[in-house]
Amino acid sequence: MKNSVSIVIFSWHPVFNQNQAPVFADFSASNSVHLYSSLLLNHLEVLSTLDKKQNYCFCFDERDKDFLPEQLVSHGSLIFFYKENKKAELLNLLKDRFFIPNGKNLLIFGNSIGFSSKEILRIEDLLSSDENVLVIGKSDSDRMVFAGFTNFQQCLENLLTFNLNSDQFLRSMKNFNCLLHFLAGFISVNDIEDFRTLYRELSKKESLAYCSHQMHERFTHLFIEYRDLLK
Repeated sequence: MKNSVSIVIFSWHPVFNQNQAPVFADFSASNSVHLYSSLLLNHLEVLSTLDKKQNYCFCFDERDKDFLPEQLVSHGSLIFFYKENKKAELLNLLKDRFFIPNGKNLLIFGNSIGFSSKEILRIEDLLSSDENVLVIGKSDSDRMVFAGFTNFQQCLENLLTFNLNSDQFLRSMKNFNCLLHFLAGFISVNDIEDFRTLYRELSKKESLAYCSHQMHERFTHLFIEYRDLLK
């Protein structure tokens, strides 16, 4: 379909398996998983509001396979699993079975938040050019939140090589002839300072555009549990 866009939500590490997911800051293992899963389920909620022109899937570490939350399973979302240290195999799978050659593609990193379905449609519009297009979403901490692209060959390989660092990724793409767009104001949750940013942003009424009341309640549990870290 000419107007369709393929959206991938990608997690860098186990996020549901409490025994394998990395511990976030000074959180307990269970609350680390609660944070990661809340971010992922928020993505699912936002994507569920899109129309059928947008195809989306999730990519998880295979160690999460037996620990998927019911909300994700019951939704019937398309899910790909990758083996640890073998993300290149996943890229080949996505190229063959999901991404659209010379079409509109969007890779969103699972530890992010801050964009609504309206923002996704804005990205889709930017990708509608006949030229090669690259749309980069950045956090205030200069971490990459998403990348939209029409030519995925070199773009995908470099994205996973430079692990969310937007400056390094862009330097790697300097010889890539494309129309480049930057979008900012998103959140990439990697450390306790990002957690504080998450708290501040979700305290604003505007956050309801990308995080529902129900999802706010999931995050509020963490804000109460770790209120001393928010000072």
